[in-house]
Amino acid sequence: MRKKTETSPGSKQPFASETEEPVELRLLADKGSPGDSPFRPDAGGTLDATARRGETYTYKAQRIRTVVLDQHKLQIRSELSPAVTIAMRDDFPPRVPTGLETIPGVDTASPSIDLSWKPNVEPDLAGYLVYRQEVGSDGTASAPVRLTPNPILEPGFHDATVLAGHSYSYRVTAIDTTGNESAPGAAVREELRQP
Repeated sequence: MRKKTETSPGSKQPFASETEEPVELRLLADKGSPGDSPFRPDAGGTLDATARRGETYTYKAQRIRTVVLDQHKLQIRSELSPAVTIAMRDDFPPRVPTGLETIPGVDTASPSIDLSWKPNVEPDLAGYLVYRQEVGSDGTASAPVRLTPNPILEPGFHDATVLAGHSYSYRVTAIDTTGNESAPGAAVREELRQP
């Protein structure tokens, strides 16, 4: 038994129930390969592929076994299990962006650095965040500064806030629609020469 979401007959897509009443959803356990012994131990368990993020579901389980005695088909049912409530949360960040490359701009009057990286493929990807550190001549780096106030959708960024004669280190993270942010990818350093 599951609360709040139900599946229409013949459909794999859930639709919202108009009421908060419990809705029965039949999920079948894995029966094994054809030719398996009918007396194979039942490991139990199933997968609810219609569950959606952000929703809370309550489940109860019941074992049902069909047996044939003297050519009569009988169904044996267990008691319903105690209810289990699960909140479908997404706590997993996207993969770390890879392949970051930098190219200094050619216009010395307007210094810039262009960045590009390999795109992530997660379906819930909201975009990317770009961080920059200024690197001193002694190799020490300033605290990271986030250059993108909001996630950017494309796997590239144009930084026009750099100064000639300075050295910068960039890192990129990916963020999903739930707000989970990946660890930063490998840092790439770029130095802008004086004109």
